[in-house]
Amino acid sequence: MMRLILFFTLFSCSNYSNLSENLVKRGSFNLKGFVIQQKRVNETLQFKRLSWYQELTLLSDFIYTRVPMESSFQDWFSESEKEIISTCRDFFVYFGYFLDSNKIAYGNLKSQLETYGYEEISLPDFSLNFRLHPDYQRDSFHLYKIHGACRKREGTANISLNFPGFKSQKLF
Repeated sequence: MMRLILFFTLFSCSNYSNLSENLVKRGSFNLKGFVIQQKRVNETLQFKRLSWYQELTLLSDFIYTRVPMESSFQDWFSESEKEIISTCRDFFVYFGYFLDSNKIAYGNLKSQLETYGYEEISLPDFSLNFRLHPDYQRDSFHLYKIHGACRKREGTANISLNFPGFKSQKLF
């Protein structure tokens, strides 16, 4: 009986041996529909998603998209936000979650974006519209920082994020 218990214990431990590894998972997130100025908009905005895990713990989540000019989601930006965005050669919106700044810090992400020529811009009106969307509460987005990334000068839009202990990840 003791050998049988030992066998099952060793077998189950070997199945979880890869849990000690750091891994990055790619995925997507769709934001569906919204109401603005008493008008229902049935449109979907697709985001890309990169999630960094240590064992089963989500250390960081980065959700990002370029909002197409013809998208109704452009209505979420204020006129002043649109004015700033119009000065950008490249622009994207991102939501960032960071569990522990001692492992993967928001400042690390920000400095990496800056090396590619992107500056962080505040999006208070876009953020407010997102906070009022039903998915915001359902998916716990109150834990995320919401910003825009604006590149005003010539450069590459091929961004790679590198965090210690993880493989480099290309955004677009």
